[in-house]
Amino acid sequence: MKIKQIISSVLLSGLVGGAMVACGGGGGGSSYTPPAAPVVHEETVPAGFTLGSDTNGAAFGGNFESIVIPGASGYSAPIVLDTQVQNALQNAGSNPIAVSVSGNQLVISVTDNSVSPVKTSVFVQALPQASNLKNLTTGYVESYTLYGGVTTNLLPLNYKNQNSALMSSSTAGTVSIAFPNPTPGNESAATGACTGSITTISTASSGGNSYVAVGDSQGNVCVAGLNNNGLNPFTNLSAEAPASGPSQYTKAPVHNFGFPSTLNNGNNLVGYWYVGNQIYKVLGTGSMSNPVKNAFFNTTTSQTQTAQTGGTQVTFTGAPVAADINSMFTDNVGNVWVGGVSAKVYVLRNGATQWTSTALNGALGGVVVSYNGTNSGATVTTTLGGTSVYNVQ
Repeated sequence: MKIKQIISSVLLSGLVGGAMVACGGGGGGSSYTPPAAPVVHEETVPAGFTLGSDTNGAAFGGNFESIVIPGASGYSAPIVLDTQVQNALQNAGSNPIAVSVSGNQLVISVTDNSVSPVKTSVFVQALPQASNLKNLTTGYVESYTLYGGVTTNLLPLNYKNQNSALMSSSTAGTVSIAFPNPTPGNESAATGACTGSITTISTASSGGNSYVAVGDSQGNVCVAGLNNNGLNPFTNLSAEAPASGPSQYTKAPVHNFGFPSTLNNGNNLVGYWYVGNQIYKVLGTGSMSNPVKNAFFNTTTSQTQTAQTGGTQVTFTGAPVAADINSMFTDNVGNVWVGGVSAKVYVLRNGATQWTSTALNGALGGVVVSYNGTNSGATVTTTLGGTSVYNVQ
């Protein structure tokens, strides 16, 4: 099948713009109500299911015949895996298996490191409540073969209103969009504005448009939009960040970022990313040539910061210290979740400037926060001293 390559530099009008409201909250006075601390519920893996090696709490039943996914209301009902997915998992041996959920689609991959180039078999299966997804045109599952090693997220997306396409990246600083089962060597293309090795990738939707975003080893965050005529140029959002002052941007590998889908509508831009040991927030109402027109804030410093336009001042409180940040996830309504190194969960709720936190009683070690299948909250896993799975709201 023909590969649709990503070549360019990052941001579309649908991601740019917006109001400053999301940086508000946390005012003073007797009427101020502090944001709620995370509410934690420990999940119980259903009988007959075994946790996989991934860090998102997914568990397999029997001989990989089915899978259950943790969510806001506990584990899902068993999802029967497609026969070709079962066969791939049964034959995986010691090869890495990765599981993720993107919207209403389940992504499972098996990487074979014994061949050259390294081969990754990927399966995108619609979840039961979304089995009629129009971009899964071959039926219940789409399959892909990627070559050369996949080192970051594998995400499905709808490209040009055609077949389901898969986005992947590699250590060579390249990103690709591929239709099912590409030819070896045809998946990758330079990203342009992001010049370092790709460290994280994501997708976002706003106003009916789809966007691809990548972060690299040099602190760049680059976003591009997809339309029916192809891929728009990438724009480097981090190039707009302040070079000095309390909001000064740290040039370091980008670990994670998110653009909350319910906040990014019209020409709004609301995004967060975790780089170095800081978590930044960007808001904009500008044009493609100047996407960060309103504000760029470091949410993990206690220093008072001033928006680049409008003069609005913001002071964040209660943020996790740099040494305790282990992972970050932004849910669709704009809550920023942080997993601590010391078995703690932090949240910066949408509209607030005060972080709150909760310790995971009885848990040990670092915390990983990830998508929980809904708009709000996160799935939490800890792996030291045995794996535990939680839901946080």
